[in-house]
Amino acid sequence: MNYFYTMVNEVNEPAVQYNYISAAEYLAAERQATEKHEYYKGQVFAMSGASYRHNQVTSNLSRIILPFLNIRYIHTLMLL
Repeated sequence: MNYFYTMVNEVNEPAVQYNYISAAEYLAAERQATEKHEYYKGQVFAMSGASYRHNQVTSNLSRIILPFLNIRYIHTLMLL
């Protein structure tokens, strides 16, 4: 008996095409955008906005943790 079978993969659909953009194009569009986006390897993804509670927790954690780190200067940016 032959226990080895030849598997045939047949794809009749075209491959998915993605619209990749350059970092410069992304930055130009993001400056005018009303929503925040993330740029990753040429693709752009919409980001959900942080809630007031999320920003409050982040701010409190930063205020507690940062004094224990041996860093002379740190820039914290909170966008609401």
